[in-house]
Amino acid sequence: MNVSVGQIENLTDAVNSLSTSNESLESAAQQQLQIIESKVSEAEMVVQESQSLLEIARAVEAQKVAALLMAEARLAEAVASAAELGPLAAPAIAEAAEAVRIAVQELEEAKEHRMRLENRLEIAQRAHNDISTLEESVRTESGARLREVSTRLDTGRSRLTKAREALNEYHATNPAAANFNSWLKWSPEKNSVITPAELDSRLNISPEQQKLFAKYLEERDPDFRAKLESYRAELSKCSGEAERHAVLLKIRKNLSGDYSEKLVKYALSPLAENTNTQLRTDLADGIYTKTDLVLDKVKLPVILGRGEGKSIQPGGQLAIEVKSGKAEYLYRQLDHMVFQSGGHRSASNAITICTHDINDLDAEKAIKLREALAVAGSPMFGALPSKDEIDKVCWKAVLNQYN
Repeated sequence: MNVSVGQIENLTDAVNSLSTSNESLESAAQQQLQIIESKVSEAEMVVQESQSLLEIARAVEAQKVAALLMAEARLAEAVASAAELGPLAAPAIAEAAEAVRIAVQELEEAKEHRMRLENRLEIAQRAHNDISTLEESVRTESGARLREVSTRLDTGRSRLTKAREALNEYHATNPAAANFNSWLKWSPEKNSVITPAELDSRLNISPEQQKLFAKYLEERDPDFRAKLESYRAELSKCSGEAERHAVLLKIRKNLSGDYSEKLVKYALSPLAENTNTQLRTDLADGIYTKTDLVLDKVKLPVILGRGEGKSIQPGGQLAIEVKSGKAEYLYRQLDHMVFQSGGHRSASNAITICTHDINDLDAEKAIKLREALAVAGSPMFGALPSKDEIDKVCWKAVLNQYN
């Protein structure tokens, strides 16, 4: 089983995402069921209330039927007495007939009321049945989804465990990969002091580790991966060596610089609580500059060199400019690097980290470059691997040749 640190982290992210989704789904399902259960209870109460009202209405209707029968009996008696009383019975008959009319009207009203309540009960029962069916459906559906996510989560955890075991086995037989993993997961010891030598060891990683870092970025950094895929697409369209060489020049110019900045970030970010990249600083006359990396709230004392002002205390801020290039390029960038140092003024301290190529400058140019940046407040720190090494790693990464 071939695995890498980046793949492990991707798998870990996936498992964590599944775990979060599982928890969110459980919570959402519980909330929905509680809402539906509440609606079921409300529907039950409406049904019970409708049944009670209907029973009362039926009792009232029965009373109205009895009242009509009594009124009709009185009318019959009044009509029967007319033979004996003659015209004297007329008022009694009229009164009895009016009582019958009122009784008929009240009975009709009672019937209509009872029918409305029967309709209400029917609607309430139908609503109760519907909401009960919905509750069962939601309970079944949410249960199925929860089981599915739980199964995937168990599978993901199992795969993650196996992948970690495979990675440990790989590290046991591949010291370079193990060293890269240690570099990547590095955390400075508490109460220690970071020396220039340790900074150099963090930044100047071996060619093998550089390749592993490029692979890690492809697996973990969407922006870097997109750039690799873009260059690969360009290469696939090349019709000859001249066009391939043109792509290679673009990689040396652009991708190598991006790779170098990310290398510095990953190497030094464990020293601070927060990191900011491409922090903009507005200067005079509408001009601005962007700082490649700012380490904010440094955790430990960091010694940058000899002399006063060459160290940072805990809580301080370190502004970093990154330059990847050969010796003459670095020298030509002198004025620009001095200009960029203007964005470092708010930091406790600042440095410009460049490739080892600075050591290839003749003594006079090297002194001029270092002194200019020291005066600007951002002294040069030549700790990155050489430009040729970085270019080679980036070219191989585009070719997907990490071995």
